[in-house]
Amino acid sequence: MRLARLRAHAVDASATAVGLLVIAWLGLHGSNWPDWIFEARPAVHALVAGHLLQFLHLAPVYGGSLILRAPFLLMTKLWHGGEHSIYRAGAAPCLAATAALGFWLAGRMRARGASPFARTVAVALCVANPLTLPALQIGHPEELLGAALCIAALLCAMDDRPIWAAVLLGLAIVLAVLILTAVTPVLVVLLPLALVPAVPLLLDNRPDLAISAVADDQGGTRVTVHGQASSELAAALDAYLGSLPRLTLENLGGGPQG
Repeated sequence: MRLARLRAHAVDASATAVGLLVIAWLGLHGSNWPDWIFEARPAVHALVAGHLLQFLHLAPVYGGSLILRAPFLLMTKLWHGGEHSIYRAGAAPCLAATAALGFWLAGRMRARGASPFARTVAVALCVANPLTLPALQIGHPEELLGAALCIAALLCAMDDRPIWAAVLLGLAIVLAVLILTAVTPVLVVLLPLALVPAVPLLLDNRPDLAISAVADDQGGTRVTVHGQASSELAAALDAYLGSLPRLTLENLGGGPQG
């Protein structure tokens, strides 16, 4: 069973890996990242050197995105990475987000019977679309992360997963706010408080069902149930609905009169 699942994922994983490697080579090879060099580099060097106040003073308007990627930027100190290494480390989580989105989307398409070619095209659009390369070459990889979060939130909403959709969209909005504001230190400190209203929803495991009834082509009524329920409740509800008599116009006295 596990081997069969690995084979099913092989095409999607291969397409994702190839696309990621190609776009990383084209976008991160070299040293011409103008916005990074002139806007973010001084602040990042201060952060890596441990001068937090100087970093806050030199940070550009989108300095909040640098704070979110700070663990990856600081990781370069382990191998004494230079300027190029620091930029590539900061771009890594943004590229990883696009790859994860592409692989997830390909899995959804495979479950719906899409061909390997169609799934490969979907992965390419996520990982190596025409906007990815300019964002990396100019020096704004954080735009890729924000776009991936927004698309993932939309997919969760389509799958009737409102909590995950809200969380992902919230992260995207927070990222956009951090990019567009200069008051990033205060916002970063208050970020955990934004999750407090969602705690009751995350802990709520009660079944959520919706029942609807529509007329079918034979003049009867079709009852459908949507939502989440335990296996016992689902079995009992299925048995109850199956025992109901079929409702027709003749049962209601609306049939043809003799």
